[in-house]
Amino acid sequence: MEDSMDSLYLTQLYHEARKNTGWIKFMGILLIVVGIPGALFLVGLLYIWLGMMLVQAANSVERGGEAGLLVYIEKLGTYFKVYAIITIVSLILSLAFVAIALFIGLNSLHDAGIFT
Repeated sequence: MEDSMDSLYLTQLYHEARKNTGWIKFMGILLIVVGIPGALFLVGLLYIWLGMMLVQAANSVERGGEAGLLVYIEKLGTYFKVYAIITIVSLILSLAFVAIALFIGLNSLHDAGIFT
């Protein structure tokens, strides 16, 4: 009974993963295309790498089997971790640039005698 439940659960999990492979491949290819112009910088290379990871994840689940499903889950996990780190770093840099712009702007107003 336990083995049949595990098998049913694994089959359902596989089918759910397989339903999303088209969108995952689309996003992977989109990330690769977006990363090509920025390939001179680290962020562009990261986007290309993340795009390749998504395409590989989709391909692994399409091949089927438990091993393919495991690779799919591992690659998606890595994708989300790296993308989260990129997002956090981007937010921090954005806030830093806003703070610098405010400082420079307010300092310019102060030097011009407009804002004391």
